[in-house]
Amino acid sequence: MAQNKALLYFLLLVSNQLLLVSAPALRCPDSCRSQTLYLFGRVVICHCPDKNWAGSPCSWIGYGGTYSFPACLDAIPTGFDKATRSIFIKNLRSSTILERSFPNSPEVQNLWIMQSNVSTVQPGAFQGLPLVKTLSLSDNRISSLEPDTFLGLERVTNLNLERNAISVISKHAFRGLPLLARLKLNKNRLRSVPVDALLPLTALKFASLKTNRITTIDSQVLRLSHKQALRLYLAKNPLKCNANLTWFICHLPELNHIFDRDFLRCASPANLSGILLATVRKDISQTDTDWSPQDIRSGRCDEMSTTTGPHTHHTSLYNNTILTEMPHTNATPGSEYQATTSQATTGTDIVTRPSFGPILTEEDYSCYVNAVIMSVAVSLLIVLVWVVVICLYERYHGTGMACHLH
Repeated sequence: MAQNKALLYFLLLVSNQLLLVSAPALRCPDSCRSQTLYLFGRVVICHCPDKNWAGSPCSWIGYGGTYSFPACLDAIPTGFDKATRSIFIKNLRSSTILERSFPNSPEVQNLWIMQSNVSTVQPGAFQGLPLVKTLSLSDNRISSLEPDTFLGLERVTNLNLERNAISVISKHAFRGLPLLARLKLNKNRLRSVPVDALLPLTALKFASLKTNRITTIDSQVLRLSHKQALRLYLAKNPLKCNANLTWFICHLPELNHIFDRDFLRCASPANLSGILLATVRKDISQTDTDWSPQDIRSGRCDEMSTTTGPHTHHTSLYNNTILTEMPHTNATPGSEYQATTSQATTGTDIVTRPSFGPILTEEDYSCYVNAVIMSVAVSLLIVLVWVVVICLYERYHGTGMACHLH
């Protein structure tokens, strides 16, 4: 009886897959390439634009220098099928992602808009995407994040904003992201840590601000120390090792939420350029230091206060004091955002990474899809072999089970 049930379940599974294959094809918009997978249901992945799309050429200046493409999308495509699970968009000429740009995509779980001319994201642009878990806006020209930019993305866990021109982040920019765990802001134009924007993210575990324009770190960053699961990355910023940074250098071993603190280096003044902050800390603890006062404050670190320009606190590093809010950006209005290809290339970081899942690239996602297909195929093959073995066993031992496999 058990063998008969197993055979019945297998036949129902096979017939269901055959019905899905024979059903009318689900397609992406005309400007996109469709990829359909059959994983106990049909899944549609859209790649826009299609390699044969007859669009007009476009070019712009972005993080990696000048981008030029032979065929571009004038606007975000519309008409995605409701069964669409992932959308990859590149070479988008439009500079603005408008409000409700994806009105009919309730099943989408992964959205990439990259290598495009996007400089503005309207608040509510992603409303209508309740199931998205990964959002990547990397390699665009976004200059600021306004309040409620990501409203409607309640299930997003991974947000990739690297390789943009972001210099201003509203403290309400990430409102509506209760599950956000990984945030990448590498290679932007931030001049300070956006503490007010990061504090409300209760699920945040990883935030990378590497390769920005941060020159000093004030004691506002201490407010993030209460987020015990957070790992904050600040390497490859042009830190100015002067008197204002003394408090940070002295308290470096205690700032556990700054995960790459042992790899932070001075960029200026010239006599400290390239030196690890950890090395500077050892030297300024010595009373016989010969550095000039304008470079860095001398004296023993255990006598140092947490000084941040106008704020001086002679108190415990991890007390409950909430400092007066200070602006966390200092962008120069009208400055042109330009970068050469050589500036976009960085070396390998020797830093232990936390064990959170990565933000997948399009290539990584293709490998993931192939792995899922292979695992399903192998499972079906194992079931088929199992059924055949049982049928042969029953037939040759004369139990009378009717096994008709034609």
